[in-house]
Amino acid sequence: LILGSDVAGVVVEAGAGAGGVEVGARVMLDPSIVDGTCDFCQAGETNLCRNYRMLGPAWPGGYAEYVAVPAENVHVIPESLSFEEAAAMPLTFQTAYHMLVTRGGLRAGDRVLVQAAGSGVGSAAIQIAKALGAWVITTAGSDEKVAQGLELGADTGINYRSTPGFSAQVIEQTDGHGVDIVIDHVGGAIFDENIASLRRGGTYVNCGVTDGDTAQLDIGRLLRQQIAVVGSFMGTKAEVREWMRLVRDGTLRGVVAEVFPLSEAAEAHRRMESRSFFGKLILLPQA
Repeated sequence: LILGSDVAGVVVEAGAGAGGVEVGARVMLDPSIVDGTCDFCQAGETNLCRNYRMLGPAWPGGYAEYVAVPAENVHVIPESLSFEEAAAMPLTFQTAYHMLVTRGGLRAGDRVLVQAAGSGVGSAAIQIAKALGAWVITTAGSDEKVAQGLELGADTGINYRSTPGFSAQVIEQTDGHGVDIVIDHVGGAIFDENIASLRRGGTYVNCGVTDGDTAQLDIGRLLRQQIAVVGSFMGTKAEVREWMRLVRDGTLRGVVAEVFPLSEAAEAHRRMESRSFFGKLILLPQA
C-alpha cells in the first residue's frame, strides 16, 4: 500500500489514450478514481461511483517519486502556484466545495460556520465560502489559529477551547439568527452545538468524524425548525473543474504548514497527530 491522496508534480509520461495531457506540464491530481460507466457516473454523481477508489487507500498514492492515474484526473496548475501549495489542495478543496455548494446549497450572502480553521477542510472551506460571497465564522483551538483563519478570509472566529458552548457566541454574532450552513468534519463531540448554531431552515453538512461517529439527534427540533442534516463525501469530476477555475485565477491557494522530505514521512505523521499546526503537511520526494 502506497499512501497519499494529495499529489502535485510534473507529467513525465503520457499514454496513447491520454489526450490533452502534455509531458512537462505542471499539474495536481484529482484523487478520485471512478469507472465512468456505472449509473451514478453516467448521471454525473461520480463521487457515488459503485467502483469508487481513492489515491492512497485503494490506488497507489503520492508517497512515491512517481504516480500513475487516468488522464481525467490530471489538472494543470498556474505558474503562480507552487507544487507545495498545489499538493495541499486536491482532497480537501474537492470535499469543501461539494459540502458548501452541492450539499449545503451555498448562496451569496449566506452565513457559514466552518469548524476547525486549521484543518485541511476548514482552511479550504473558508476560502471557497468567501470566494462565493458568504459571511464566515470559524472555530479553532487557539487564538493563534483563529487569527490565521481570519487571515484566510473568515469574518470572525471563536477559540472553542476558551469558549465552551460556542453556539451561544455564534447566535450572538449573527444577531440572534444563527448560521445558514455548518461545515463540520469533527462529528459527535460537537454535534449538538453545531445544530444549535443553525438558523431555522439551516443545513448541517458533515464529511468526517475525527472526534466521534455517534451523536444524539433531537428529531423534534429537526422538524420544528426544518433543519437539514446532510452527509457529504469528496466531490464530483464536474465540481473539480469548477473550483480549479478559482485556483487558476489566483482566488484559491493551498495552505502549507510544513514540508518534510519523503524519507521523514513517519515524523510527518507524528506531527499530524500533535495537531499543533495550521494547514497541510507536505512530503517532498528527494531528487
